[in-house]
Amino acid sequence: MKLARAAIQLEADPPDWLADALAAIEAGRAVRKEFEGGGRLHIDRALPFLCVHFTRSDEAPVAREVVRANASHLLAPGAATAKPIVAAVGKLLERRFGAFMVLEMDELAQDELLTDNAPLLPPFKVEVMAGAEGNIRAAAMAFVDAVEAIPAKFRTPRVELHEWPQESALEGETLDLPFPSMRVRFAPVYRQHNSGRIFPEVRERLIASIFDATLHAFAAFARSTRSLEFPTHRALGRKAFIDAVERTDRSIDDVASSFDFLLAVTPINAEAAWSEFAASDFARAPLFLYRPLIIEIEAAKKTLFSIPFDHLEDPVLYQLYREKQQEVDLQLTMLSARETRKFIEFGRALYGPVEPNLLSAAEEILAR
Repeated sequence: MKLARAAIQLEADPPDWLADALAAIEAGRAVRKEFEGGGRLHIDRALPFLCVHFTRSDEAPVAREVVRANASHLLAPGAATAKPIVAAVGKLLERRFGAFMVLEMDELAQDELLTDNAPLLPPFKVEVMAGAEGNIRAAAMAFVDAVEAIPAKFRTPRVELHEWPQESALEGETLDLPFPSMRVRFAPVYRQHNSGRIFPEVRERLIASIFDATLHAFAAFARSTRSLEFPTHRALGRKAFIDAVERTDRSIDDVASSFDFLLAVTPINAEAAWSEFAASDFARAPLFLYRPLIIEIEAAKKTLFSIPFDHLEDPVLYQLYREKQQEVDLQLTMLSARETRKFIEFGRALYGPVEPNLLSAAEEILAR
């Protein structure tokens, strides 16, 4: 009751931080405001939607990460806190774009379709609720289509689409505001059924897939309402990034720039090696000599893998930096394997095998 009265008061007389946030949105500036209870309002630019998640300690970490990845999102400890914020922001953005939608994101309490006796991994449940209006229905269908198109690697999604019922018929907290709304909940398939341990690869794939589906939903809503023009659904993603991105970029660059890879793998006895190769009638591989390394491989790898990625808040950036981390790791591994047979194999791991056209050209040169 106390929270409800506070919510009503907040809607009538917004606190200074919310008034400042609304003024910033009106002026075209980014908003990132942290508040008590683990809450945050992040809007990097005005858009006709808001993604919302009610935080409950660490009970739904993937849903929270999906919401945090969006350009316009709100994390709040509960509906009572979120309602006046969404009402104020939604009213402003609806006036600007002529339309505004809310997408609530959460996880189901358990993975109901997975049992100990299941011989194969069954599908996992994704529950979508949306109103019957055409524009929000278009958003819901776009989300469903995107989720059902997720490439199956471990488990496939089974989507249940329901019409948004009255608030009393919904499980858990939800907003009750006069905006087109949809709610998404999915099974925690990234967590082991018995022990609760996390499958990291499943977790990251799920975040990236559900996030992409939310962008499809927002794009369908914007097209249906003609509230915004954009070239692709990905254009609705984030453009303003946090300091963690810059720190991650700088940290990886510090490791990558601590050695000159091409110089380190270039033999210093190329002419002598060629003469030796030719003297053996091109039958015996020459011995290559290299410059001494100026870095300690183990220390560089330790620094590389101590760089945190968990605060990037964007699954695309997360994957890009992971790939760069793996690239630098393989370069360091190649340096440690110089003058050994493993050097070639690590080179294939980094750059891939020799392409057929290049191989044909090399064999033709040798034949001539």
